[in-house]
Amino acid sequence: MLQVGKDAFGPTNINSLKACGVMTDYIDVSEKEKTGCATITVTKDGYNSRLLVLLASS
Repeated sequence: MLQVGKDAFGPTNINSLKACGVMTDYIDVSEKEKTGCATITVTKDGYNSRLLVLLASS
């Protein structure tokens, strides 16, 4: 089960996934937790690094 928070990021993420044709039926919206966020950077060589803030998605 995936989870997002009932905050500014949660519904936005769900709507973005739906717009891309992703089924979101099993994404739970938490009243208590906040949505986690990640920044992913990719170098020219294809290597990536991630900065994660794990909250509801942890």
